[in-house]
Amino acid sequence: MTLLRAATLRPGDRVAVVAPGGPLQRQPLEPGLDVLTSWGLEPVLGASVRTRHGYLAGNDDERLSDLQRAFDDPSVRGVFCARGGYGTGRIVDRLDLSAIRRDPKVVVGYSDVTALHLLLRKELGLVTFHGPVLARDWEEDGWSAEALSRAVMDPAPLGVLPHPAAYPAVDTLVPGVVSGLLVGGNLTLLAGSLGTSTAIDARDAILVIEDVHEAPYAFDHLLTQLRRAGVLESATGIVVGECVRCDPGPDDPPSPSVRDVCAEMFAELGIPSVYGVACGHGLAQLTLPLGVRATLDAAGGTLEVTEPATVG
Repeated sequence: MTLLRAATLRPGDRVAVVAPGGPLQRQPLEPGLDVLTSWGLEPVLGASVRTRHGYLAGNDDERLSDLQRAFDDPSVRGVFCARGGYGTGRIVDRLDLSAIRRDPKVVVGYSDVTALHLLLRKELGLVTFHGPVLARDWEEDGWSAEALSRAVMDPAPLGVLPHPAAYPAVDTLVPGVVSGLLVGGNLTLLAGSLGTSTAIDARDAILVIEDVHEAPYAFDHLLTQLRRAGVLESATGIVVGECVRCDPGPDDPPSPSVRDVCAEMFAELGIPSVYGVACGHGLAQLTLPLGVRATLDAAGGTLEVTEPATVG
């Protein structure tokens, strides 16, 4: 598939802020908006961003309307998601992609936003960005803001991605050096995509996975689903991000860790793979351009993005 790239964001650009899934919760939105304005961007909030409809940020029509307006408005150059949560998959099939096909935009988010990444990759070949949502703790984490700015406001290839100094080193599960397109996202959403028109396609790709609040047995179940569907075997390499609150606690029954579950399965498949890249639900978050080529050196614990994600 021919890649479709958006223009690099520049100071003065208007960017939409939408909530295609869950409502805002404990983390305030304002610090994230301040980050965007500090880069010279002009954030424009969707009408339902601060709305709550049970576990959704507005009903399906309201959330769809915000996202559709963001795609259709030629003055909007980027779309930033306020939160993940749940609900993006309920609306993606109703989106009209004709405007964003003609006029590509930067799209940023992770977790539940994986459903949107899969749609835009499948239907358009659009490079999108697996990166932070805006409702998060920015004041404690300038590292993630710098990584996001570099990804969407600098047209140069990202090169070897950094790793937070305070984090444990990236763990080699299966050594090897491989290249391929970066694809993937949240493991629960990837497994849930199977059987749909936007099912994850990891053929000849480096598959990125991460999750939160999934016990090791549940992680095993989700990976097994991808394995049975042939997704894992088709990948050239696998990058496991930071998996937050997934391992058993001291009062839980004995269990392998999520890292051990991944290591065993990927060793059986013989796929070069690493564990603990800062691209999950933790404090520090890389922004990964999905759809561009990268090289994984699993023994060295490095991931290098080798081609541009935006058009300068």
